[in-house]
Amino acid sequence: MDILALCLETITNDIKHRVDPALLNHIITSVCLLDPARIRWLQTLSGHTDWVNVIASWNGKLVSGSFDKTVKIWDVADGRCVQTLRGHTGWVWSLAVWGDKLASGGDNSIRVWNADGTCERTLLGHAAAVWALTAFKDKLASGSSDHSIKIWSRAGNCEKTLTGHNDGGYALTVWDGRLVSGSGNEIKLWDVGTGSCLKTFYGHSGMIPALTVWQGRLVSGSGGNTIKVWNQMGVCVMTLQGHTAYVRTLVVWEGLLVSGSWDHSVKLWNAKGECVRTLKGHTGYVQCLAVHEGKLVSGGDDKLVRAWGYT
Repeated sequence: MDILALCLETITNDIKHRVDPALLNHIITSVCLLDPARIRWLQTLSGHTDWVNVIASWNGKLVSGSFDKTVKIWDVADGRCVQTLRGHTGWVWSLAVWGDKLASGGDNSIRVWNADGTCERTLLGHAAAVWALTAFKDKLASGSSDHSIKIWSRAGNCEKTLTGHNDGGYALTVWDGRLVSGSGNEIKLWDVGTGSCLKTFYGHSGMIPALTVWQGRLVSGSGGNTIKVWNQMGVCVMTLQGHTAYVRTLVVWEGLLVSGSWDHSVKLWNAKGECVRTLKGHTGYVQCLAVHEGKLVSGGDDKLVRAWGYT
């Protein structure tokens, strides 16, 4: 029995005489729309001339960064690129929404953009490419292949440099108020105030380019083709297997964990660690994922951005 039939039968038998008809219809519609089997490719955005490496949602628009050295702003409703931000002299690796600003990282620098597309300032200090960015409280954190993580103030000053990784800072996230970084095959949890590493998590066999938080736990994706779920003690409580290549990107969408891989697929996982759907559409590596206005969005080395949703 499929989920549609099951939810209809359950509701009809158990609560149809006790629930207002309008609420009953809402319950049926909501449950059925969240059936992963009903996810479809909705739209493709084209315009980049090289890999789409990172995407984000900012000021009601979708934003993408590419190896073509540009950041593009999209109106997903009609598929138009409404603005192209130029200034990076190398590949754009990272994006982060920082208050009402957008930050982009790439060629040893970070650019901070205003809503009108003007560059407010450029942050300099890294000695190599800026692979990762995340807003942290009112600060901006950046991770670089120079093996350092830097903390920046709104005024554009580097307030602290965190060191300890033996490889580049390839992923950043915030977990329970703490900054977390992924580098090489290790994850570090930081006390940014003192600059000290509180804990190092080990378990992956390859580089860690993806971090997110799901159901209160830290989740990491790696070049070992696996996804690991961690508790606050640094213990891996679950390993998700199914991808056949590098797990490059992670995001949470509609309560599900979503992963993108160099095996050209996007996978959706439930709380039990079961893969409930595999999305195929990209013809190459899946480099990035984001959520924009309720839709799942993916980008890859096929130079395309794809939007997915429930139908």
